[in-house]
Amino acid sequence: MGFVDRKCKWPCDPDIPPFSPDEARALIAQECPSWELHGDGKKLIKHFDVADFSAARQLANKVAEVGEVEGHFPDIAFGWQYVNLTIYTHVVGGVCENDFILATKIDRVTG
Repeated sequence: MGFVDRKCKWPCDPDIPPFSPDEARALIAQECPSWELHGDGKKLIKHFDVADFSAARQLANKVAEVGEVEGHFPDIAFGWQYVNLTIYTHVVGGVCENDFILATKIDRVTG
Protein backbone atom coordinates (compact mmCIF):
# COMPACT_ATOMS: atom_id res chain seq x y z
CA MET A 1 0.00 0.00 0.00
CA GLY A 2 1.41 3.38 -1.03
CA PHE A 3 1.35 6.51 1.08
CA VAL A 4 -1.62 7.93 -0.83
CA ASP A 5 -3.79 5.10 0.51
CA ARG A 6 -2.85 5.72 4.15
CA LYS A 7 -4.24 8.14 6.71
CA CYS A 8 -2.07 10.50 8.76
CA LYS A 9 -1.66 9.26 12.33
CA TRP A 10 -2.25 11.75 15.12
CA PRO A 11 -1.06 12.60 17.51
CA CYS A 12 2.36 12.09 16.05
CA ASP A 13 4.71 10.27 18.42
CA PRO A 14 7.62 12.64 19.19
CA ASP A 15 9.83 9.63 19.92
CA ILE A 16 9.68 8.42 16.30
CA PRO A 17 12.84 9.59 14.56
CA PRO A 18 12.44 11.51 11.30
CA PHE A 19 13.58 9.91 8.08
CA SER A 20 17.23 10.50 7.29
CA PRO A 21 17.94 12.62 4.20
CA ASP A 22 18.86 9.46 2.26
CA GLU A 23 15.65 7.69 3.32
CA ALA A 24 13.60 10.77 2.43
CA ARG A 25 15.24 11.09 -1.01
CA ALA A 26 14.48 7.43 -1.76
CA LEU A 27 10.85 7.87 -0.70
CA ILE A 28 10.51 11.02 -2.81
CA ALA A 29 11.79 9.16 -5.86
CA GLN A 30 9.36 6.32 -5.24
CA GLU A 31 6.23 8.08 -3.99
CA CYS A 32 6.22 11.78 -4.89
CA PRO A 33 8.92 12.69 -7.43
CA SER A 34 7.54 16.19 -8.02
CA TRP A 35 8.60 17.15 -4.48
CA GLU A 36 12.10 18.13 -3.38
CA LEU A 37 13.94 17.68 -0.13
CA HIS A 38 15.01 21.00 1.37
CA GLY A 39 18.77 21.38 1.63
CA ASP A 40 18.89 20.39 5.30
CA GLY A 41 16.95 17.19 4.60
CA LYS A 42 14.18 18.09 7.03
CA LYS A 43 11.43 19.49 4.81
CA LEU A 44 9.55 18.57 1.65
CA ILE A 45 8.98 21.47 -0.73
CA LYS A 46 7.03 21.96 -3.94
CA HIS A 47 6.54 24.96 -6.21
CA PHE A 48 3.63 25.57 -8.57
CA ASP A 49 3.49 28.14 -11.35
CA VAL A 50 -0.09 29.24 -11.95
CA ALA A 51 -1.88 31.71 -14.23
CA ASP A 52 -2.73 34.46 -11.76
CA PHE A 53 -3.61 35.29 -8.16
CA SER A 54 -7.05 33.72 -8.39
CA ALA A 55 -5.56 30.42 -9.59
CA ALA A 56 -3.01 30.56 -6.77
CA ARG A 57 -5.75 31.09 -4.19
CA GLN A 58 -7.82 28.24 -5.61
CA LEU A 59 -4.85 25.87 -5.53
CA ALA A 60 -3.97 26.94 -1.98
CA ASN A 61 -7.56 26.23 -0.93
CA LYS A 62 -7.44 22.72 -2.47
CA VAL A 63 -4.25 22.00 -0.55
CA ALA A 64 -5.72 23.40 2.65
CA GLU A 65 -8.71 21.06 2.31
CA VAL A 66 -6.38 18.05 2.09
CA GLY A 67 -4.65 19.25 5.26
CA GLU A 68 -8.00 19.56 7.05
CA VAL A 69 -9.02 16.02 6.10
CA GLU A 70 -5.68 14.58 7.18
CA GLY A 71 -5.23 16.72 10.29
CA HIS A 72 -1.74 17.57 9.04
CA PHE A 73 -1.09 21.00 7.64
CA PRO A 74 1.44 22.21 5.09
CA ASP A 75 2.92 25.68 5.14
CA ILE A 76 1.36 27.44 2.15
CA ALA A 77 2.71 30.61 0.57
CA PHE A 78 1.00 32.03 -2.49
CA GLY A 79 0.81 35.16 -4.56
CA TRP A 80 0.66 36.33 -8.14
CA GLN A 81 1.34 33.25 -10.31
CA TYR A 82 2.86 30.97 -7.65
CA VAL A 83 2.14 28.61 -4.79
CA ASN A 84 4.91 27.24 -2.57
CA LEU A 85 4.32 24.35 -0.19
CA THR A 86 6.48 23.14 2.69
CA ILE A 87 5.74 19.99 4.65
CA TYR A 88 7.47 18.69 7.77
CA THR A 89 6.54 17.47 11.21
CA HIS A 90 7.52 19.96 13.89
CA VAL A 91 7.38 17.47 16.76
CA VAL A 92 9.94 15.09 15.18
CA GLY A 93 12.10 17.85 13.71
CA GLY A 94 11.97 16.58 10.15
CA VAL A 95 9.96 14.48 7.73
CA CYS A 96 8.13 11.32 8.68
CA GLU A 97 5.45 9.07 7.23
CA ASN A 98 2.68 11.65 7.75
CA ASP A 99 4.52 14.12 5.54
CA PHE A 100 4.71 11.67 2.66
CA ILE A 101 1.06 10.75 3.11
CA LEU A 102 0.15 14.42 2.84
CA ALA A 103 2.45 15.05 -0.15
CA THR A 104 1.00 12.18 -2.15
CA LYS A 105 -2.56 13.26 -1.38
CA ILE A 106 -1.75 16.83 -2.42
CA ASP A 107 -0.38 15.45 -5.68
CA ARG A 108 -3.63 13.57 -6.23
CA VAL A 109 -5.79 16.73 -5.98
CA THR A 110 -3.40 19.07 -7.83
CA GLY A 111 -2.70 16.74 -10.75
